[in-house]
Amino acid sequence: MEVFFARLIRYRLPVCIVFILLSFFGAKALLGLPIDAFPDLSNNQVQILTEAPGMGPFEVEQLVTIPLESILNGLPSVRQIRSISKYGLSVITVVFPDQLGAYFPRQLVFERLQSGLSRLPAGLNPQLGPISTAMGEIYQYVVESPFRSPTELKTIHEWDIKYQLRTVPDISCAPYPVLPR
Repeated sequence: MEVFFARLIRYRLPVCIVFILLSFFGAKALLGLPIDAFPDLSNNQVQILTEAPGMGPFEVEQLVTIPLESILNGLPSVRQIRSISKYGLSVITVVFPDQLGAYFPRQLVFERLQSGLSRLPAGLNPQLGPISTAMGEIYQYVVESPFRSPTELKTIHEWDIKYQLRTVPDISCAPYPVLPR
């Protein structure tokens, strides 16, 4: 070990040059590291959104969600299928391995949906959600006022709120039925 350190001392200039080069490239690599404030650790998923106006959660579950889930069962490489049924809305999430990329799973789901549309009630049109991660959420809101009629609230939503929300990046506004209280 003493011989090694003796050689390092004897060859000071090459050792200092190697040290400076390694420090420079190490600092350059450190500054070039991609750092996300919110790293995307989510899985590869495809969402199927189906609007079912006028249906309650139980009807949506029985007439829309369960038939769509049975259509999607058996897709290759599916890790998980989960769903939620709400008033007038069915959301099904199909999770795939990351190796398949973003577009191939969407193609698989789209083809399977097209082959099974006859099992759904007439007038329902399931659509694929946008390419997104689990960081994206569906947010539902209610426009209420003790002083305005439902017609006025609907007009405010359609002509003011909806257009303002559409100016926000990555926001998609779908029409949602007005439910009587």
